[in-house]
Amino acid sequence: MFKKLLVVSLVACMALFAGNAFAGWGIPMGKVDTNVAADNSDHSSKMDFHLFSGPAGIALGGGSIYGGAEANAKGLIINGSAGAQIGVDGGGESHSGKTTNLGTWTRNNAATGAFVDLNASSRFGGGAVFGDASGYAEQCSLNTGGGIANHGLTAGLATQESAGGFEGDAKVVVLFRGSPTAGFNAYIEQFGFSATDSYKTADGLGTRVEASTTVFSTGGSYDNGFLSCADVNGGFSASGKVSTLTTQPGAFASANGSYSGAAHLGKTYTGSAIGYSETANGGNGVNSAWAGMQVTSIITKTQSPE
Repeated sequence: MFKKLLVVSLVACMALFAGNAFAGWGIPMGKVDTNVAADNSDHSSKMDFHLFSGPAGIALGGGSIYGGAEANAKGLIINGSAGAQIGVDGGGESHSGKTTNLGTWTRNNAATGAFVDLNASSRFGGGAVFGDASGYAEQCSLNTGGGIANHGLTAGLATQESAGGFEGDAKVVVLFRGSPTAGFNAYIEQFGFSATDSYKTADGLGTRVEASTTVFSTGGSYDNGFLSCADVNGGFSASGKVSTLTTQPGAFASANGSYSGAAHLGKTYTGSAIGYSETANGGNGVNSAWAGMQVTSIITKTQSPE
C-alpha cells in the first residue's frame, strides 16, 4: 500500500576523550543533525472526439496530484549515544484515457508519508533528541463530454477530489541512566477515479458517469518513558459529484449524485457515485427515458495492512 520510503538512518556515537572529569569517566559526545525533504507532482489529460461512430461530439478529461513531506531531527547527548531514523514519501501518478464509446477516464493516486523514530541512551547522564515531520497531498480529476445522435442530445460530468495532511513531533530527554525511545508514523494515501461515456443505440442514446474517492489514513504515537513523547495530528477531506442527462423529442432523463466526507488521521473514507441516463424511440411517436444513480459515503476506522 505504501510507496517506497526514502529512509535516512543516522546513529552517532563519537569522540571518546580521556580525562579526569566525573571521577575518571570519559565523556563521549553524540550528535544528530539531519534534514530530509521530498515532494512530487503529476498530471494527465485526454481528449476524445467522435464524428461518424457513436454520438457526434467531444469529451475532455484530466487530473492532477501533488504530494509532499518533510522531516528533520536534532540530537545531542553526553555519556551515551543519540540516534534518529526519518523516512519521507512524496506522491504521484495521474493517468487518463478514452472510454469504450465517447468519453474519457482519469485515475489518480496521491500519497504523503513520514516515519520518525528517535532514541537515546546514557551511561551516566545527559541527552536530548528532537524530531519533526509534516506532509500534505491532494488529488483531483474531472471528466465531461457528450454528443448528438438519433435526433437527441446526451452529456455527462464527473469530478472528484481529496486532500489530506499531517503534523508530527517527537522528543527524547535522558537526564541520567536510561534509554528512552520516542517516535510516530503517519500516512495519508488517496485514490480517485472519474469517467463519462456517451453512446447511442439503434433508436436511442445515453451516458454513463462515475466518480469514486478512497482515502487510507493511519496514525501512530509511542514512547518509552523518561520524558519521551510522540505526537501526530492530521486529517483529510474528500468529495465527488456526477451529473448526466439525455434527451430526445418527447423524452428526457437526468440523474445527479454527490458524496463528501472528512475525518481525522486514523479514519478511512470511501465514497462513490455511479449513474446513467438513457432514451429510446419506441416508434409511433412514443419515446421512453430512464435514469438512475447510486451513491455511497462511508467513514471507518483505518485497518492495518496485511
